[in-house]
Amino acid sequence: MPPNLDILDTLESTSTRTRIANVAGKSPILNEYKYGFVKRRILSTMTGGLYMATGEGATQIWLTQIGLFLVPICISETVYTGFGLSIQILSSDMIMKYQRLNLINRACNYIQVNEDGNVQFAFLSWKNSLAYVLGKKTSTVEACCHMILGSLVTAATVLALSSPNVIRTEAHYTLVAFGLLGYGISLFPLTTVSPPEPSVFVVQIQSLVHIDNMSRPLWFGCFLAGAAGIDAQSHLTAIALVATACALPLAWLLGIVPPPTAALLYAIEQFEKSVLGGTGASSYFKLFFSTFCGLVVWMCCFVALEKVSRNNNLLVAAILAGVGASLLAAKAPLSIVMIILNKCGQRYARRISPLDHARDDSSVSWSSLAVQGKLADAIVALIIGIAAPATTISLFNRQNNQMAENSREVFCGLLWGLWAILLCWHQSHRAFLFGIFRNPIFSQRITKELLKQPKTHTTKCVLFYLLRATLCLFTVITISVMLDEQSTTPSFLVAFGLVRAYRFCLQAPVTAALDVAVTLTVALAALKNNGWQDIHFTVQLLIISFAIDRAKTFFLCLHFIFVLTMAAFRDRSQRVPYITSLFIICIILLPITLATAVISSLLYAPLAPAFGLPIFFITFPRPKQFWFHIQNNKQTNPDGAYYENAIDSISKMLHKARIEGLLGSLIPGNCFIMRFETRIVVAVVQSAGFDFATFHIQGLELTETSCHTAEALHLETVLEETLPDKCSRGYSSLVNQYFFNSFEPRISLQIETLSDTKNVLTGILDQPCALELLKDCLSRALVLLAYLENIQDMTVPTIADGLNTKTKESIIQFPVEFMKCIRSHPRFENNHLIISDNRLDAIHSAILFYVFRRVRTLGRMANLSFSNHDTENELSALSPAAQCLVTKALRLAFKATLDLLVLGESNVEDESELLESLLTYIDDWYIGPEDRTWYAQLKASKKRNFFSIGRSCNNDNVFTSRQLSTHAIPVRIAALNPEAVRGQWAALAWELLYLTNDDDERYSIQAHPRLLRNLTVQFAEPPLGYSVFSKMVTV
Repeated sequence: MPPNLDILDTLESTSTRTRIANVAGKSPILNEYKYGFVKRRILSTMTGGLYMATGEGATQIWLTQIGLFLVPICISETVYTGFGLSIQILSSDMIMKYQRLNLINRACNYIQVNEDGNVQFAFLSWKNSLAYVLGKKTSTVEACCHMILGSLVTAATVLALSSPNVIRTEAHYTLVAFGLLGYGISLFPLTTVSPPEPSVFVVQIQSLVHIDNMSRPLWFGCFLAGAAGIDAQSHLTAIALVATACALPLAWLLGIVPPPTAALLYAIEQFEKSVLGGTGASSYFKLFFSTFCGLVVWMCCFVALEKVSRNNNLLVAAILAGVGASLLAAKAPLSIVMIILNKCGQRYARRISPLDHARDDSSVSWSSLAVQGKLADAIVALIIGIAAPATTISLFNRQNNQMAENSREVFCGLLWGLWAILLCWHQSHRAFLFGIFRNPIFSQRITKELLKQPKTHTTKCVLFYLLRATLCLFTVITISVMLDEQSTTPSFLVAFGLVRAYRFCLQAPVTAALDVAVTLTVALAALKNNGWQDIHFTVQLLIISFAIDRAKTFFLCLHFIFVLTMAAFRDRSQRVPYITSLFIICIILLPITLATAVISSLLYAPLAPAFGLPIFFITFPRPKQFWFHIQNNKQTNPDGAYYENAIDSISKMLHKARIEGLLGSLIPGNCFIMRFETRIVVAVVQSAGFDFATFHIQGLELTETSCHTAEALHLETVLEETLPDKCSRGYSSLVNQYFFNSFEPRISLQIETLSDTKNVLTGILDQPCALELLKDCLSRALVLLAYLENIQDMTVPTIADGLNTKTKESIIQFPVEFMKCIRSHPRFENNHLIISDNRLDAIHSAILFYVFRRVRTLGRMANLSFSNHDTENELSALSPAAQCLVTKALRLAFKATLDLLVLGESNVEDESELLESLLTYIDDWYIGPEDRTWYAQLKASKKRNFFSIGRSCNNDNVFTSRQLSTHAIPVRIAALNPEAVRGQWAALAWELLYLTNDDDERYSIQAHPRLLRNLTVQFAEPPLGYSVFSKMVTV
């Protein structure tokens, strides 16, 4: 059994829990019973996996662990030949792994670990101790990987610590001592098991080789291998690498060293974003593909700059970069190519077999609005990406004529002006200008009127498209004008700058325009700075774009810090008993907190609050996608059906928001939270381009807990106050009083989806006339259904002859007037397959008599209508066709009866009106039980409304109804601070997965209305989040 501390979680969960509570006495920061466990876990992390054992077997376990820990260090102290040491360690590792497998296979004695960490053996022996320390059996492939990696790390350690660069330093012995200690800490996990790591990226994944388990030797070996390979002229770099390797144990304890999988994906994502001009991808496959294509374009540009003649190299490189930008930043060009190939393939197939394809109507028509829109996007993207730079460079740079200073100023001023126009457009659709000041021109009435216009060709849409395309075109022209063929910047850097500049202009036009305008302004201000002017303009743009992006991230981190800090001291519900001490600590740590925010922004690493308190630390850098795996399409419980029904309408709403600029510039990572009725939807931008945006849409649970309710109520209150209806009073304050919240109210739109209405039927169905009215409605529903379905051969039960005629007539009365309404209705004028009156009367009389003889109460009628089990019991004597007819008729009758009773009618007064109501129910309503299949049935029937009757959960004698009707519903949208979201996810992952602080009442998951902490956790990916619906959509 391995010294895996996760085993203690289950054991310790049964112990008595004493808590350090806040002022309310209900929210502990960390449970007292966890203290010992956390101490052991931290010490295990510091030492690389040493298990802090106690009990009768502790002595043997400690000696075994120390021996395994010191053996590699002793060997590395005695051998200074890297190759010979590698061979020696490789052989010793092979022997150790072989002995480990044999020991674990033979060690069958029972081993127990109690909640205090005491290890107890049924039979105490060195073999059992060694088997326990070595841990669980590993695969042969993984064991071989450990051997090879251990040998390479040992060789790198010896070569680096014995190199002249380290020996000549005054701190030689200090570096060697800490280096050997770090070597032992990094290599010990290869011998035993991996220690608990604060940095967890891959969760719940099975593989043959767990790469993240080899994180420590990989990082340690890489730093020392780099130090060993540096020559004597760069001895300071070698010393810095060795010192970094020596400091790795502290970094592992703090959790700032990313696992290899996270580091690789993070590096690729940042390279694709900062160097190649991408804005992120919705999946890792698309990220790899986008990066690969970007590198191909860069290679072509680099070859063009190096091999093409000097008069044309810049022109050819710019054209190649423009081609790559048009294909990677927009989907329309490739879509048009695929449509053309599809049409060519169909034409070729018709020539081969014209009969098989004579009736093929599956081809896409060029006259469709969707294809015309794609064609327009493709033409515009090709003009901006290829024609504009080619023409501009030919005119301005062909003769090596560098622009005069006044011409640059003109381009700079025009670019700033166009960017300001787009900025005003985006700000005009926000409730608060820059999130602070109330927008005087913001109007809900205008927004709702615009939603009633056609979806694709509104004036507003065309105007925004022209403004955005003009800004993008002028930005590309400005970049092309500023290209300098006389620059001394290396060609490979210029190629990177070209690829990023042109692609980013199409990928994010507004952001790219700001970057170019700032870069051009800096270039004009630094005309006398020869060092800056010697750098190629595209490389200047690359540097300044990176700085602007990190500055935006820094301000988001500052906002997150201010929100959490203010809430901790101002909100009574968030105050802790030691509020004074916490205030002093925050003041003392303020410079460190600001420095932490700066480093977090530069590294694009989440800034996490410890235990939900305003004490922040940096977690390891990770890609935008928080976990390695993401569930793009899931529905975990029946509540997800409500979100599945709304997903198409939400997609259309987001599409409209994108093409009209209602949500601003869509940047990957942006989070939008939507509130409508009792539902909450979160849409996270995963990727965006010139003509598309991909959202990850998640629906939160409908069963609201107390914390969920508190945050949802605060969210709804803020949104209703700041985004009122057209008939409500507008927001009166001049500034945003809710600025210190993690969300900003943005806009109110509409979607068409199911509106949920729940009612208690007490006082309605228990009226004395309800049963008689139900019988009348059932009589008419039976006649209508039998007439519609033209039932001729149905087997029905016979009416007993011994019954009194008055008894029969009191139960059975054929609705003659209703039948006349049916025959005169326009819907049945051309109905030639008409059931005879005698047959219809027989079916009606027999079924109605049978039902009311068997079921005499309204409660049993409801059970019969909306419970499949009761239907089988009560109607077992009827044929399957008759059972189906009775069930349909009863459901229609209950719906009609309830509507009449609500209107105050106790009997059927207007037969034609009832006929119209029943026909409406048949055409537009799915009426049935509210079970797990109700939405599938509603979707299969293509109905727009749902109705069901059930019993109250609290009282079986109380009936309830649920009605879902499809109509337009207002949706209020707020923008979440993305850094607050990532920081809370990182803090929760550290607390749950590392400290295993899983108390349901702990402080860090209490309701936090300012941060929306519970709602934020819900739409995190598993194992942290638990959203009920998840889907990726591209609009």
